[in-house]
This record gives sequence, structure tokens and C-alpha cells, in this order.
Amino acid sequence: MSRNIKFRAWDKKNKTMAYSDDGNQEYGWFTDNDGCMICVRIEEKRDIKLNNIMQYIGFKDKKGKEIYEGDIIRLTERNYTDCSMEKLESTRTSILLVAHDYGAFGLRENTKSKGLRPFIWLIGTDYDIEVIGNIHENPKLLERD
Repeated sequence: MSRNIKFRAWDKKNKTMAYSDDGNQEYGWFTDNDGCMICVRIEEKRDIKLNNIMQYIGFKDKKGKEIYEGDIIRLTERNYTDCSMEKLESTRTSILLVAHDYGAFGLRENTKSKGLRPFIWLIGTDYDIEVIGNIHENPKLLERD
């Protein structure tokens, strides 16, 4: 089984997201000498390196939207009284940030959180994930009351 390797980068000046697979000729995608992905905005006078490279994590949300690092998601978890999943005990909804750390993709409460809930903990659970924004365009979604 193979996974699509895709990237995106936030263009702070133009306030837009550049995707590695969209064919947009305004941006160039390269790997540097260390093997790290680089995105540059190609301009007449000079190329401008974009920071904040984010990788596609290989999953899609409940509406079929690709999930990238830096996305803000709404996670709805359903807990049942037993393994038959016939009687719903509780439902919990959280707003979380998709992040990469410790060699894995996972979820964080916000940008300051040190801990990471790896996606593997979702195996065997009943849940929905919906992308509702990203850290660059919608940072207020992570603010707590």
C-alpha cells in the first residue's frame, strides 16, 4: 500500500495556501541538500522562500477533504456501553490541531500544547473528523473560553 506524498505552504504575503500538486506556476517545490522540502514564490526580481511547509497526512475528513498538518479539525467521538456499539453512552466533540511530532501525525489542543495524541488511538473507535480551518487562516478556532 502506498500513500500520496503532498505538501502545502502558507504564503504570508499573498495570504494564500500553495499546494505541491495543483500545477500553480507561481510556486516552485524543491528539496534542499538536507532532503527537506522547500517552496518558493517565483517573482520577477527574486524567489521568496516560504516557511511553514505542511504535509498531507494520508487521511481525508468525513466530507472527503484532504487533511494536512496545520489543519484545525472538529473531532466527534462516540462512546458505547459495550463492544456491540448498540447503546450510545456519550458523545464528545473537540476542536484540535493536526500536528507532526515524535515521528507521527497526531492531534494537539493548541499550538502551545506539548503532548500529541497519535491518530492510532482512533483505531477501533467510532468517530468523525471534519476540517474546519487551518492555523494560518483561522487561528481563533483554537482559542478556548
